[in-house]
Amino acid sequence: MKSALRSLSRVAMLDLSDSLAAGRVKPPYSTLQMSGCVPEQVVDHVAADLARMDASGMKPVHIAECLRLLAMEREASQQAEDRLQLVWTGPDVPGSTSRDTAVVMKELFTGARRSVFLSCFTVHRGSEIFAPLAEAADRNPSLKVSLAVNVGRDGDFSAPEHQVLTRFAARFWQYHWPWLKRPRVFYDPRALSTDPGVCASLHAKCIVIDDEIAFVTSANFTERAQERNVEAGILVRDGSFARSLRNQFESLIAAFRLQLLPGCAV
Repeated sequence: MKSALRSLSRVAMLDLSDSLAAGRVKPPYSTLQMSGCVPEQVVDHVAADLARMDASGMKPVHIAECLRLLAMEREASQQAEDRLQLVWTGPDVPGSTSRDTAVVMKELFTGARRSVFLSCFTVHRGSEIFAPLAEAADRNPSLKVSLAVNVGRDGDFSAPEHQVLTRFAARFWQYHWPWLKRPRVFYDPRALSTDPGVCASLHAKCIVIDDEIAFVTSANFTERAQERNVEAGILVRDGSFARSLRNQFESLIAAFRLQLLPGCAV
């Protein structure tokens, strides 16, 4: 049987705990005693729960401590929920509590104050997706923007690596980031290799904002992924995690495993 005590808010739990510890609420438990700290709609059920606990030998001070611990657990659970948030692309369904991928990305870009680091596998119509980020960089000259992108061959395995890279860079600056103020853009040179034993993709899709917020998602930076596909992601408001994620990429940059795309800011 579910206890009515668990249905109380954290504040109500603490109020009842204080009243029990101070002797304002004591056996035989009555609704009148608890009228000031327990909601009226559940006070009868709470009184019944306390009566059962009293019959089992629990003293008011013991019940008060249990309620205090339960309130602490409720607070910790709420803090975890505030730090972690489901982000979703897909059909709307009843009861969904997730946030929309495109909306979250725009809010992250426009809210950035110090730095933005993002990694993506596929970009399509990037000038539309990155527009809020470019505008934020224009408003805030001190905002540091860095991108890591996958440079694939798109089925062309005959052209030299430098030719594929130059062609990709030209398209990127024309179609995905056409603004004068360019960010640092990195790529994994292994993606250009024609050797199956060497070739690898930069497949991570994530954003780190101000070393405080991290967004990790299955969604590519395309209209389809942000508006129509079924995609799942998690928004993490935790500085330690955000810094760890960015540092993974910065370590690759420091070791020259990720290199600068031609034409980007140094």
